[in-house]
Amino acid sequence: MKNKFILLELNQRNEIRADVNLTIKSLGITEIENINVKIDTGSPYTSIPVMKLGISNERAQQMKHI
Repeated sequence: MKNKFILLELNQRNEIRADVNLTIKSLGITEIENINVKIDTGSPYTSIPVMKLGISNERAQQMKHI
């Protein structure tokens, strides 16, 4: 492969989604695997709902107020 591009296809709902593996050291989250996220092509950031990361409701509420 000579180019530096990735070809992505829209799903039936006109979304681009990806399964990702990630670590967020500042939250103490390690080795999260195969989280399906929607990639927003109109934004420089992609947000991931914190509940998808396995955080408890109580911890999520604490994080919301920080």
